Amino acid sequence: MFTSDTIVSFITSCNGPVSGIRVSGDKSLEVLKKIFVPEYKKKDIKFIARKVYLGDFVSENGFIDQGTAVFFKGPASYTGEDCFEIFFHGTPLISRLIVNSIILNGVRVADAGEFTRRSFLNSKIDLLQAEAISEIYQTRNEKALSLVYNNLKGTFSKEINEIRDTLVGVISGIEAYLDFPEDEVEAGNTKTISLEVKSIQKIIRDILKNRESCDYIRNGYRIALFGMVNSGKSSILNQLLKEDRAIITNIPGTTRDIIEGEISIKGILYRFFDMAGMRLTSDTIEKIGIKKALKMAKTSDLILFVTDISLEDQELNLKLEKKLKKYKHLTVKNKCDLKKSVENENSSTELLISAKTGVGFDELVEKIYSLTVGDLKMDDEIFLINERQKSHLLQTIESLDLSLETIKNGYTLDCVSVDLYDALNYLKEIIGEISTEDILDRVFSTFCIGK
Repeated sequence: MFTSDTIVSFITSCNGPVSGIRVSGDKSLEVLKKIFVPEYKKKDIKFIARKVYLGDFVSENGFIDQGTAVFFKGPASYTGEDCFEIFFHGTPLISRLIVNSIILNGVRVADAGEFTRRSFLNSKIDLLQAEAISEIYQTRNEKALSLVYNNLKGTFSKEINEIRDTLVGVISGIEAYLDFPEDEVEAGNTKTISLEVKSIQKIIRDILKNRESCDYIRNGYRIALFGMVNSGKSSILNQLLKEDRAIITNIPGTTRDIIEGEISIKGILYRFFDMAGMRLTSDTIEKIGIKKALKMAKTSDLILFVTDISLEDQELNLKLEKKLKKYKHLTVKNKCDLKKSVENENSSTELLISAKTGVGFDELVEKIYSLTVGDLKMDDEIFLINERQKSHLLQTIESLDLSLETIKNGYTLDCVSVDLYDALNYLKEIIGEISTEDILDRVFSTFCIGK
């Protein structure tokens, strides 16, 4: 990647009411003056940074469109370089003509994530913040967005930097002791060093301990609607989604394949899967649907075992429920509106509802949330970490473990410092203070073009 090149890319759709383009690099101002003429034409106009100008976009062949332009003088820009952003009517023809006029002035099309990569290389953001920008585009629920925004603001970076500074303090003390042993520097006390190292490990383990919460916040929960045919699973799905997603009939076996829908409960994403109803059947397609339903139920985070409480014979439901005992499930007794007298049978594992009238659905939503989130930490104090960050944190702990082992075995402090330096380098890799082209290529390859 040639970071001295001037690059261009769309920052919005090129086929919408308004389209936007960003250009970054040394030639930005020169190119802007060639392709854009402000409404109040002045000879050799000097673009004031961060001021919005209305004007005409032009090419060698003349007028293209009217729109706006904003110039950003580096380093006070997204990339840290001279940069401009333009906005115009979003038609494919206008978009193509404007991009072509920019490229003809010595600008190349940006690679995926190149704008953000330049921002990182120019020290506008660290690697954790860069990854947060990418994560924003993959976020599907409010809670995850809140935590991603914390990372973007630098909250996680601040935590890692504090851990790093503490470790630097331990290493500096050891270095001082090795250089001036006659001064009896306190850092030469191996017991004190061990306590400081264990304290650092505890902080990192606390971050990692919430990784399960991170996964659920990021990806949501999988909820399986499971039960006999005609128990009302599809009606429950439609009621939860507040739309007619699944087909509903009185014919047994209507649902043959898995139907999926999503809702957000208290900012957490829930993915519901309505599956083929259980029964003995000779229909080949329905058999396949039942087999898929069983497999899906076993891999879900929670099973909603739906029964038809209006039926006199509940023997088949009781047999089926026994098979679910080893899985986390909630028995949802549907069609309570059809039963003349229903005792209050609600408990921690059972709930009465009516998909037809909506009775019990507020309680159902609350039950689903409590049975899934449970004791998981879901507040804004946890950090949303990805696999790369997790790997480096685990390597940091491992290196700190080695330093404790080195102390325990009676080796000299210069040997201990080697392990501590390894731990320090892993922390630096998390925020990108130490990075290689290979690491950066992997991180920024996940970005979309224009970011």
